Amino acid sequence: MAFSLVEALVGTMVIGVLFITMYSGISMSFGVIMSARENLRATQIMLDRTEEFRIYKYSFVTNPGSYPSTWSEPYFPTNQNYGVSDLNTATNLNNNTGGFLYYGTLTVSQNTTFTDTAYMGDLMMIKVELRWTNTAPRYRTMSTIYSHYGMQGYLYN
Repeated sequence: MAFSLVEALVGTMVIGVLFITMYSGISMSFGVIMSARENLRATQIMLDRTEEFRIYKYSFVTNPGSYPSTWSEPYFPTNQNYGVSDLNTATNLNNNTGGFLYYGTLTVSQNTTFTDTAYMGDLMMIKVELRWTNTAPRYRTMSTIYSHYGMQGYLYN
């Protein structure tokens, strides 16, 4: 038996709706993966900056002129060998075309989260903030506590 025109049109509509649904699901998944990659790169940048301070002497950390308070890094880094010379000279690490840029702000302040006054003078709060715009403006922040008598005493005396 042959199909009627109405049955053929309904079948075509069902296939069309399924195709559109499948396409939108795939395109949404690409957007979610892109957002996750951006967030992962932001976390890598913030962690790199906070971990860098763990090996510096207390005098370096408490002197705001020793390190840049603002910087930018690309989404796709082409130079991954950053060192203390990059921090000291406050060079822009983006002399390349690595996609969009993350704009960072570093704040070092006296830690006020502890209530024990015996440690207040020896602890600093390091806060790293990142902002970027690829498809929409985004913002992430990370904080860590730096101790006067921390790891750097073992590495650098």
